[in-house]
Amino acid sequence: MEIKTRLVSESSHLETVSIVGVGGMGKTTLAKEVYDDAYIQYDFHIRAWVTVSQEYSVREIILSIFNSIPKSTDKMQKNETHGRHEENTEGLKELLYKSLKGRNYLIVMDDVPSLHHVHFLNEDESWTLFRKNVFGENSFPPEFETTGKNICRNCRGIALSIIVIAGLLSKATKTHHEWEKIAENISSVVTSNDEQCSKVLHLSYKNLPHHLKCCYLYMGIFPEDFNIPVSTLFKLWIAEGFVKSMGSKTFEDVAEEYLLDLVHRSLVMVSKESSRGKIKTCKLHDLLRNLCTNKDRRGNFFPVSTRGIPIRD
Repeated sequence: MEIKTRLVSESSHLETVSIVGVGGMGKTTLAKEVYDDAYIQYDFHIRAWVTVSQEYSVREIILSIFNSIPKSTDKMQKNETHGRHEENTEGLKELLYKSLKGRNYLIVMDDVPSLHHVHFLNEDESWTLFRKNVFGENSFPPEFETTGKNICRNCRGIALSIIVIAGLLSKATKTHHEWEKIAENISSVVTSNDEQCSKVLHLSYKNLPHHLKCCYLYMGIFPEDFNIPVSTLFKLWIAEGFVKSMGSKTFEDVAEEYLLDLVHRSLVMVSKESSRGKIKTCKLHDLLRNLCTNKDRRGNFFPVSTRGIPIRD
């Protein structure tokens, strides 16, 4: 509500609202809730969503904004068509300025690298995030509280680590033995804050069922910040022989179950759903994609370029 109030203020000046935080806190999810809000859609005639990758250029960002803006007027269509072929970055800036001038517009720039130095979660914030991701809206069993808080402390306030470990625990057998084993494993791999996140993510990968490991690593073949069409992903998994037949279920049904399992483990993010609640596109968090490509470099699972490869359905 605070963000929406700032966005719809009567100011005639350009307003900027920053959502900052450590990886995995839900910044993109929060921005998407605002972006898709019915009142926001009514108030802003033009809306555009652009993902800023680690390696980017101003030209690419401007072209992405053009591609994201609906072709609602002849003026916009002409500007976008011309903009696609305009090589001069300054010229593109001018075209974008003219296209937006006098209009009410909202542009979301997601995943902007190095925006702020942000704090790690404190103990209470870590515990709240952990508890929610393990048991959802259900009450946390008091007999697991001591071990759970110990796990939180070992995650050193890194939100993504907490989310991934919570996803692992939500699937694990709810016994003291299992929880204590995971708590001990976290403690053994934590050596410093700098290496903490990748090591915790490695632990989560290590605990994946064998049939999911290849499927998960294969997702690293897609470019950074790429919204992966699940229909394409399923076809690739099936073609590679990763999906096993299960009774009367089709290969696509089994592939969908694999993907849902990865989503529930907080290893894959849902980008877009259909009107029936089915996943249409998904993506990997930057740190999680790094896990895939790092594993691949050790095992030569697939070739990875710095920009990835474009995949079309």
